[in-house]
Amino acid sequence: MPRLTEERRQQRRDQILDAARGCFLRQGLHSTSMDDIIAACGLSAGAVYAHFKGKDDIIVSALAGSMLRLEEVLAPCFAERPLPPPAAFLSGLIAAIEHFAQRAGFDLRQVAVLGWAESQRNPAMADILTAAHARYRLALETIVAQWKAQQLIAPEADAGAVAATLLTLVMGNTAEAAIFKGSSGAPGAGLAWL
Repeated sequence: MPRLTEERRQQRRDQILDAARGCFLRQGLHSTSMDDIIAACGLSAGAVYAHFKGKDDIIVSALAGSMLRLEEVLAPCFAERPLPPPAAFLSGLIAAIEHFAQRAGFDLRQVAVLGWAESQRNPAMADILTAAHARYRLALETIVAQWKAQQLIAPEADAGAVAATLLTLVMGNTAEAAIFKGSSGAPGAGLAWL
């Protein structure tokens, strides 16, 4: 039997992870079995186990892959120059997240909320989320420092506190979209007050 190319291996892993995400959304993380994931992805049990040790490995891999891809998707927002003012910047972040989250048959934001909850009991997931959160906070602090220099926000504003607030707004938008099944209008439309 010919060996899989690295590209084909990654396609199979992605196929399994997408099937798992759909199962997790429909059934929850704990109610989903390996048999459910195997049936949903359309591969043999051996093919699935060749890529993942079990369901916990799939859950952690799904989260790590999603966080890595989300960072790639958001990088242009953080690199945009000239830097947009706060409301436009946040609207761009929220729109990028919404676009990234739309998958065939499910909204990844709904799966994200499941992952946030699971990270409370799964140290590997907590580590992934904590590291990503720290990177986002640091990137946002850099943005806030630039807004202060441009006099778009008060010069006495604490960059760390403002970054934490901005991240809370973005995460809250994600949770709202997940809980209430979709967008509450144009991405970032409620940010005009900034």
